[in-house]
Amino acid sequence: MYNVFLGVVNSSDITKLLKTMLANNKEDYNLQSNNNVSYLCTFQLNNYGEILKDTFAIPEYFISIACLNKKNIYPKTWLDLAPKIQQQVEDTYKNWVDVLSNRPNCTVKFEDLRGLLADIITVSEVSDFHNLIRNHAIIYSSCIPVPNRFKNDKEKGEEKFSDIKYYEEILETITAPDLNILNSFYLDDIKIVNNVLNNDKETIGNALKDYLGLTPKGKKHDLRKDRFQLEQLSNPEFLPSSRWPVDNKLALSIAQQVAVNLALSETSGLFSVNGPPGTGKTTLLRDIISEIITTKAKILADFANPKDAFNNPESISIEEYNYKVWNVDSRLLGHEIVIASSNNTAVENISKEIPRLAEVDKNYGLEYFSEIATYVNNEECWGIGSAVLGNKTNRSIFFDKFWSKQPSTNNELDNNYGLHYLLAIEKPKSDWNENRKQFLSTLAEFTELKLELIEFKKEYESFDEEEDKIFNKTNKANDELKISQEKLESYENELAQIDTITQQKKFQLEEIKKLEPKWYLMLFEFFKKESSHQKWSDKCLSIIEEISKLFEKTQELKLVIGDLRKIISKLESKVSDLIKKREELIASTERNYQYINLIQNKYSWSSAIPNKNF
Repeated sequence: MYNVFLGVVNSSDITKLLKTMLANNKEDYNLQSNNNVSYLCTFQLNNYGEILKDTFAIPEYFISIACLNKKNIYPKTWLDLAPKIQQQVEDTYKNWVDVLSNRPNCTVKFEDLRGLLADIITVSEVSDFHNLIRNHAIIYSSCIPVPNRFKNDKEKGEEKFSDIKYYEEILETITAPDLNILNSFYLDDIKIVNNVLNNDKETIGNALKDYLGLTPKGKKHDLRKDRFQLEQLSNPEFLPSSRWPVDNKLALSIAQQVAVNLALSETSGLFSVNGPPGTGKTTLLRDIISEIITTKAKILADFANPKDAFNNPESISIEEYNYKVWNVDSRLLGHEIVIASSNNTAVENISKEIPRLAEVDKNYGLEYFSEIATYVNNEECWGIGSAVLGNKTNRSIFFDKFWSKQPSTNNELDNNYGLHYLLAIEKPKSDWNENRKQFLSTLAEFTELKLELIEFKKEYESFDEEEDKIFNKTNKANDELKISQEKLESYENELAQIDTITQQKKFQLEEIKKLEPKWYLMLFEFFKKESSHQKWSDKCLSIIEEISKLFEKTQELKLVIGDLRKIISKLESKVSDLIKKREELIASTERNYQYINLIQNKYSWSSAIPNKNF
């Protein structure tokens, strides 16, 4: 038997097509290119290349895209077109099969497959699929197991049947396989939501609005590049009052701590943490769980007696037996979280990890019914922190072990017992008032340390801010000084050039004076329009005028140069003072290094606390 997959397309290309059709130009930070493929349709052939009945299947994404293509024409009912389009595609396939059946040779050829693919795309009216096709067809072979009733049949005990009619009969009973194609469980639900949105957008919940992108979102920040946001979100003000009790060297990274801070500040809705396996999602989840437990403990600490947390008893009848049930103080409610995954094993692993002794630092001495927890989980545990429940079998096993188990009277090796038996033979040794007092004392100590850390961060930021101001002022003064010095050099060069020209003009004037015409020539040139003496006189006056202008320019430049030298002197003094002030500021910080080290040592348990080089 052969599985035929028509119209092989990359999954990432399907996503790009959808974004184009939806006019979505926003950058998708979670979109990752991959080599996964899907298909436009599939069916099966027998060993002779003949079509098998009832094996045709279409992935729902293909039908959905065909519907989306008609959204502009049918803006409110485009999703309702799915059954009609699917029927058109199936009818196209059936017509193709009928044509092949009427041929003398029913064997499917490549030209037949290509023709079917073109017809199906034409019916869908999504011509863009022509450009997405990576392969026209992929064909996989499959083995058909021999039915058990023929295993011992000597005539039909071979893996390959000699009776072709029987073989075809068996093949015709095979239904469409569970193919690796993109099918959706939610198409009907999406149609319901679409119809609701067409009538009133306010009738759907906030979580669904977020998922559908109907809630306005703020600007996205890449914390690897945006240092300001990273500093803001890792601010000690957000530091939770508790963390998972592991070795100090295994504290959260800054990225993990930021995720924890954001998750704990989210009071409603969904919070998503994405990442490949092994990147620390479960690790940060345990810190979130720790803070939720501590938050409830803070509320419990308000009660002088733990019984005060339960009030207003009610009687509930179950199977003709009346149970007395107390209502829990409302402040202890609303701290629940749902940890969800598409992988049951992933959630189950979290339930197993939380009580496991290997997941905590043994130096803390944690103990919370550890013997019962070890018995329940079949491995060494520090306490009943969580358990694998879910299906009825798991719940029954847990209840029997955790609550009902009694020590065996027949088997000395079976001395395990549940909580019901333990409470019957032994009263709790812990003292509420003493535990409450110790908890509040530890909480107060943490609060004091946190305030100290916040104050230290403010002081350090103040130093950074002041140093930045001085640094910027110094740079600005240096820039002004450089400009002024360049101007001074330019003016001094200009002054030197003018002085050279002036000297040349004076020398030229002295030489011309030596060429003054004799007096008796004036008699002979008396009747001329312009005498040689007149020319000489004009030339002398012209040079004297040029020298006079050069002198005025020299005086102006000397004033400008004088003012520039004063400005430069002030700027040099200013730069010197700023450099000295910065050195004094740094020196004062150097003197406080002992205090800085003290703070860092005090908070060495958290690598997420900003250090000197943060």
